[in-house]
Amino acid sequence: MSNLIKHNKKNMAFLVLIDVCACILSLYLGIVLRYAPDYSAIPPETVLPLLSVCLIWIPTTILIFAAFKMYNSMWEYASVYDGIRICIATFLSSVALLIEGNLLVPEASGSVYFFAWFIITALTLASRFYSRISRSIRSNMYQPPEDEQRRVMVIGAGNAGSTIIREIERDKRLENTSVVCVIDDAPASWGK
Repeated sequence: MSNLIKHNKKNMAFLVLIDVCACILSLYLGIVLRYAPDYSAIPPETVLPLLSVCLIWIPTTILIFAAFKMYNSMWEYASVYDGIRICIATFLSSVALLIEGNLLVPEASGSVYFFAWFIITALTLASRFYSRISRSIRSNMYQPPEDEQRRVMVIGAGNAGSTIIREIERDKRLENTSVVCVIDDAPASWGK
């Protein structure tokens, strides 16, 4: 149990570090994209104050992300709901950036904040869904040999378990699959 807690703390610290880097990078790239392709047009008097906004925006973002439970989820099982939660959290974080930025650097262009919102959303989605996407790619790359028999254990001998067994028997794509046992905690299902 203590190893699991240590592992979760390491993951949380790693995600916080990624989010700090994402905040800095998204604001910097927001400035660069705002003035692309003429980088000489970037007003030097706004760059440093804008990047100093990160000193306030980063803790705000971490608090918002923590409120949306983005540091204590199992991201290898992330779903569409988690993606929506990330989009809402990054939107609120960007609203905080807009407010903080306009208070501290009123001469900065609003499009910098729009670009920063877009970039931090993309970076956060990528950082959270990376493990799920890479696991999916790895599992799709493995193709068992045609003659290899796949052995399956079904948990639950009720209606759902029976349906799964029938589907395995009927589906042509699963012809090399056989159910070797069925596990159920109901004594009425034992031995059948």
